[in-house]
Amino acid sequence: MDVLDRRLVSALQVNPRAAWGEIARAVGEHERTVARRLQRLIADGAVRVTAIYDDLRSGHGRPVHLHVQVRPGTAAAVAEALASRPDTRSVYSLTGVADIGCELVSPSREALHDILTAQVAAIDGVQQTRTQVVLHTFRTVAEWHAPYLDEREIAELRPAPHDGPQAGPRTGPHVDPHTGPHAGSRPGPHAGPRPDPHAGPRAAPHDGSPEDAVPEDAVPEGGPASGSPPSAPDGYLPGGVPPDEEGLSPLEQEIADLLVADGRIAFTAIAERLGISLPTARRRAASLLERRLLLPRAEVEPALLGLEAEAQLWLKVRPQGLDHVGRTLSAHPHVRYCAATAGTHSLIVQVAVAHEAALYRFLTGVVGLYDEVTDIDVTLITRAHKRGHLRKSGLRTLERTP
Repeated sequence: MDVLDRRLVSALQVNPRAAWGEIARAVGEHERTVARRLQRLIADGAVRVTAIYDDLRSGHGRPVHLHVQVRPGTAAAVAEALASRPDTRSVYSLTGVADIGCELVSPSREALHDILTAQVAAIDGVQQTRTQVVLHTFRTVAEWHAPYLDEREIAELRPAPHDGPQAGPRTGPHVDPHTGPHAGSRPGPHAGPRPDPHAGPRAAPHDGSPEDAVPEDAVPEGGPASGSPPSAPDGYLPGGVPPDEEGLSPLEQEIADLLVADGRIAFTAIAERLGISLPTARRRAASLLERRLLLPRAEVEPALLGLEAEAQLWLKVRPQGLDHVGRTLSAHPHVRYCAATAGTHSLIVQVAVAHEAALYRFLTGVVGLYDEVTDIDVTLITRAHKRGHLRKSGLRTLERTP
């Protein structure tokens, strides 16, 4: 990808359902150029627009992270066996003590026992596993975008919030992403209700900036010791914690399935596929997005965006500082994913930077400033076999695991 490709992909990550014209206006390019380049990247498999569930709140299951040690010479076969499972969301080859990292979504607490003790253990080559259960997610990969846009461009792409799923779109006519005319600062995490999905999902919880303008060792404004938690959105518990589980109605599940298969599917196509009215399709899809049960996502390998050093950081954090560290780290422009876990470590942080020297600066200049962090285990991701339920072939993104 050249510089313009990376900027356009970053814009698509901010707003995966934005019309080509919206992206063109935000980045200052011609609409035909934007459409041609992004359609080519999607057709080539470099980018795929999908959606991911908030598994806990949607009732789809309990996410866990596995570190898997394998018998020498079996890593590729074990990774393939794990990636072929429909309940694995991501599978990586790693450096360090573990050979493979895997995020798995168990349908229930009861099923998790059988998955770990019988199913995964029975894979030929698996010698040992270590499990970390996700307790709270501070940032999902769907809320991250590459740091190639300035504050003004992100503001142009970010849809205006409104009062509810039946409220109208922002000023100006709605342009469906498929049927349209031609079909840096570092604030803290964004809080508030979901924006109008007529114009696209909420952007990532920070305003990224170009790589050369945001040093890898940047810390959220005020440093790790400042900042207060954002106010809770409507329907959330105190402290911004979402309700334990809401679940989806049968119609919502059908709509969600279509959005997961194609995150840019038009509302008209949803209505036609399900035999419902266009207003119903738009209203129900809006509700899913506003309640944050489903998060649209533009999936692309970080290496294609010039972020070739990707690592998983496992942190031990003092309990009284866990929420503060998780919230402030998740606002950093190079943090793709951050979650609190139960196990040998209390926080997992996935970062993507340009090179190993940048990773060193992140460890010493960002993580190293937190007194609450008592220990850290760093593993580099050497290959992604699966991300967001999407299989990988090198740097290309393939189909979703059925």
